[in-house]
Amino acid sequence: MKVIHRQSQPAPVPQSDNKVARVACVCRISELMPLVRQMHEEARARYQAELSEQRQQAA
Repeated sequence: MKVIHRQSQPAPVPQSDNKVARVACVCRISELMPLVRQMHEEARARYQAELSEQRQQAA
């Protein structure tokens, strides 16, 4: 996978932890899918942990 970085510009401060930096890339979707799956699984795990914590606090 080739990653092409844009010209260096000051990066804006993200407003939340859910935002990620933009990177332009030239690649096949098949190369990206493992990364997308990993990010999705990590996000799901964080969400499940938050739900579990909220349920424990409510009980």
